[in-house]
Amino acid sequence: MSKESGDKFRLLESQNFDSDLKRLIELDKNFIQFHLKTELVQYYFFEKVFNAFDIKGVVSIVFTTAFELCKERGIPTFVLQHGIGGKGHGHPYVSDYWFTLDDVSKESLDEWLDHTVNVLALGSPRYEFFKNAISSQRNVAKFNAKIGSTEHKVNVTYISSTNYPSHFESANIRAMKAMGELFDALVGYSDHTPRTIVPLGAVSLGACLIEKHFTDDKMRKGPDHPFAMDAKDFKEMVDSIRILEKALGSPVKDLYEEEKETVILQRRGLRAAKDIPKGSEITEDMIDVLRPLAKDALEPKYKEIVIGREAKEDMKKGDGFYTS
Repeated sequence: MSKESGDKFRLLESQNFDSDLKRLIELDKNFIQFHLKTELVQYYFFEKVFNAFDIKGVVSIVFTTAFELCKERGIPTFVLQHGIGGKGHGHPYVSDYWFTLDDVSKESLDEWLDHTVNVLALGSPRYEFFKNAISSQRNVAKFNAKIGSTEHKVNVTYISSTNYPSHFESANIRAMKAMGELFDALVGYSDHTPRTIVPLGAVSLGACLIEKHFTDDKMRKGPDHPFAMDAKDFKEMVDSIRILEKALGSPVKDLYEEEKETVILQRRGLRAAKDIPKGSEITEDMIDVLRPLAKDALEPKYKEIVIGREAKEDMKKGDGFYTS
């Protein structure tokens, strides 16, 4: 990789630039070489990912190298655009589709991109937008045709707060659940809060997908790094979600195998409070309500029925009362 990045830099140096630009290249030589290596690392990383998975489409606002690989392989690409932004945001020279807020944003982006990209005004991730979009049934036939058949696909509705980072008070996880019920769709949560609290809450309310920002160093400069997860955080989140999924269980309350012995130990039953000779009339002072409940013994709710009955056999203190 070092040789490849070196060859690319030498190719850059060999170009017929004016003297000022050549001087700038020389001054920024170390930075340019570092940047070339970084791009190559990204390229080969995404190449391995693309080779390992049957990827149908790529959504990104960060890695140009991922878009380049998509273009090479004919995989459609998408840019999420929360607002217009300035030049340099996104990658219009490789993207197939841009998702933007409204028709005003679409017109501005169409002009900026010289009508070379399909800009879809699909709104913001808000409850009202989804409700209106479902009723209006926008015509996205061309879009669906490009990403492939929907025969084996399911709809997943995402919700998130667009602030970086988001406040816990703005998470509003219950809205995710409400949208899933309204649209009869699976739901996911795109989380911009720190730590794992919101993802765990989302999973407990039905989220089947969680999106988190990832970094190799939280001390890096930029809006995402301080609240992003590193490898340790990400593993902790995944492990916690897997434990939570087991803990959520099913809507049916069954008696688990490990509870069967505990049930006997914890439940109370009717027992003799003293030695009781055969033929004696059972009085209240002869009865104790004690743990554990002996097998087939009478439960405390039958105490009034036992009082006044005749003992059919000799009973030792602590023996259980039975029906026979």
